[in-house]
Amino acid sequence: MNDESVSQLKEENSKLQKELNFTRELLESANSIIIRWDKDRIIRYINSFGLRFFGYTADELLGRQVMTIVPDVEKSTGRYLDQLVADITKNPSQYVSVSSENITKDGRTVWVTWTNKEILDDEGNLEEILAIGNDITALKEAELERQRYQDKVDEILEGMVDAVFVSDNTGKLIYLNEAFAGFHRFKNKDAYTFHLAEYSKILQVYQMDMTPVPLSQWPISRALRGESEANVEYILSRKDTGETWIGTYSFAPYFDRQGNIAGAVAVARDITVEKKAEENLRESEERFKKMFQNNSAVMFLVDPDNGLIVDANLAAERFYGYSHEELIATNINQINMESPDIIVKAWQSVYQGQENHFIFPHRIVSGEVRTVEVYSTTIQVQKRVLLFSIIHDITDRVKAEADRRDLEHQLQQKYKMEAIGVLAGGMAHNFNNNLSVILGNLELAQIKRYDPVKVNEFIDRAKTAVLRSRDLIKQIMTYSRKDDQCSERLQLSETIAEVIDMVKSTIPSSVCLQQNLSPESIPVYIQANASQVQEVLLNLCNNAVHAMEDQGSLTVSLETVELQQQQISAHSLCQPGCYLHLSVKDTGCGIVPGLEGKIFDPFFTTKETHTGMGLATVQGVMEKLKGMITVEGHNGQGATFHLYFPVCEGATADEPMLNVTGLPSGDERILLVDDDEMVATMSHTMLTEMGYQVSVMTDSQEALKLFAANADGFQLVLTDQTMPGLTGRELILEMKKIRPDIRTIVCTGYSNKVDENGVKNFGADAFLMKPLTMPELIQTVRRVLDGVCC
Repeated sequence: MNDESVSQLKEENSKLQKELNFTRELLESANSIIIRWDKDRIIRYINSFGLRFFGYTADELLGRQVMTIVPDVEKSTGRYLDQLVADITKNPSQYVSVSSENITKDGRTVWVTWTNKEILDDEGNLEEILAIGNDITALKEAELERQRYQDKVDEILEGMVDAVFVSDNTGKLIYLNEAFAGFHRFKNKDAYTFHLAEYSKILQVYQMDMTPVPLSQWPISRALRGESEANVEYILSRKDTGETWIGTYSFAPYFDRQGNIAGAVAVARDITVEKKAEENLRESEERFKKMFQNNSAVMFLVDPDNGLIVDANLAAERFYGYSHEELIATNINQINMESPDIIVKAWQSVYQGQENHFIFPHRIVSGEVRTVEVYSTTIQVQKRVLLFSIIHDITDRVKAEADRRDLEHQLQQKYKMEAIGVLAGGMAHNFNNNLSVILGNLELAQIKRYDPVKVNEFIDRAKTAVLRSRDLIKQIMTYSRKDDQCSERLQLSETIAEVIDMVKSTIPSSVCLQQNLSPESIPVYIQANASQVQEVLLNLCNNAVHAMEDQGSLTVSLETVELQQQQISAHSLCQPGCYLHLSVKDTGCGIVPGLEGKIFDPFFTTKETHTGMGLATVQGVMEKLKGMITVEGHNGQGATFHLYFPVCEGATADEPMLNVTGLPSGDERILLVDDDEMVATMSHTMLTEMGYQVSVMTDSQEALKLFAANADGFQLVLTDQTMPGLTGRELILEMKKIRPDIRTIVCTGYSNKVDENGVKNFGADAFLMKPLTMPELIQTVRRVLDGVCC
């Protein structure tokens, strides 16, 4: 080889080296992955971009298997990539371009699109594969995200109960969900028809008035013309099966990027059941309206939100006297005279299902207020919740009931008077005895006036007879007083003792009256009306005396018992618990067989001169007290009445206070007013004896003038109640106007106007019942002056 050849060879080598350097520089500066691996899948070359992309150095990657940067299995498709690489190595011409997952050094999954080129040796055999890759990870992830979103949308659409279907701009259905099959009465998805035109062979569509709808007016056709509408109702019928249903459609077109209609989307729902329900509701409302308007009972529909009367029937117009137009322009508060708060509470109780029955005062057009009975419930009318009220006029019934109660009270009072008449002879006997004692002892005191010991003995006897007469009068007046129905805590043992004392004074001595009160029952209280309890016991005692024909044994017993459920009769209002058991036992004629169930009936009697209200009254009282009465007895063997009174929980009587010996004195100035001069003189003497300064007036009007002239000169006013001119009550009221803080005491021998509780209402501080003992008078005066009774 000559110099020229050598020179030429060097020049060619230099040029070749430059080309190689240029190629290497081009490969190294490329923004794509460039890699070569041989037929054994060993990496022989990878450019800088590829090393950076996969995170390796050249020493870490060159000479290693190409599977280093390829996962075994592609996560998104499940392909085995080692098989793909092996196939590319064997058949590179079939994989000019391929996309696959790859893996970086730090384990990240990346997506690369590869362009593969085979490199052959001189014999034409595969020597290497040159692969150029571009990163499409972001594009692939966006594509996967879109797919996930589409899958989610498909899942939602497939889960909908509404039929959803989408067409292209020719009417071909390109999407429909599972509900589409059921809506159009297809058996399964394979039976779907996929072009709008084919459905006219299967379906007949009608408007709601049964006018046929041509294919050009079907929802998809209208949407493809650019129309949009919601909730359009159609009647659909299958031509092959004849099945008919009602559907509601919402439809609209959708557009491509150029703004042209690309297709239509429609949503359909089967509303056959709802339409049937609506029809049933309309029919029901129509029936209700006819019933409402034509019913003879007064009926209202009221809006509870504002109280306006929404509708009223003909009976309401007749009852209230207003026209229909006037009623529906009226608020219920203009008719119902009850307070608005109570009316609102009534509405709330109806809403909550707690109560639906009320009694209200309603005013009619004449101004008259009628008592009405109202039954209310909630009702839905045209999707509004209203109050439906049925109203009955019960004014006459209420009046009749009041009259009946009045008559019943009159009968009870008449029976009381009848009972008192029975006792009158005995009372007269005892009064005469007491008067004999009083008169006799006073006469003896006059005879022995020089013997102080004897005089005191005679006076004490007379005093005892006076107090016995006073107690007898008090008991008779308490019993004969009209029943005011007020109940109070009552010590039953004391009431029994009072009645026994009264009965003893009125029955013949041939009747042996005994009482047997157990110690534990004595301090126990019940909740009752004292007069009614006295009436019960007196009735039973009178009946017993009559049954024994004024001769025999009468025993009154009291004990505490615990009633069990099985001991309570079925018709009784009793509840199991603690009771006071009062029994009245006699040795009389007993009860005639067959009459046990009748003796408590009103007006039933075996005595010609009696009303037959006695035992009926007893039973009525026990029912009011939620107690129980039973009777046992046999003809000719006497009878025993058992009464059970519910006990007040935790209520027992306090220990009685010991009497204080000695009377309190004072020097205050007292104005004493009493029209009876002898009573006034006696009271004056008692008070001055204890040191008080007393001014006596027997004229109430003159007493008022005296007080007005010197109101601050008196510390107490003691006045009788029943007087000519001004009564005690009227006198106190006038004096209070002059001096509101004046202390006052009212006394009376008898008055139906005032009692111990009533005097507080007009400002009196205490009440005294005549005849008065000196200790009662002096102790009460001292307590009032000291403010103890105020």
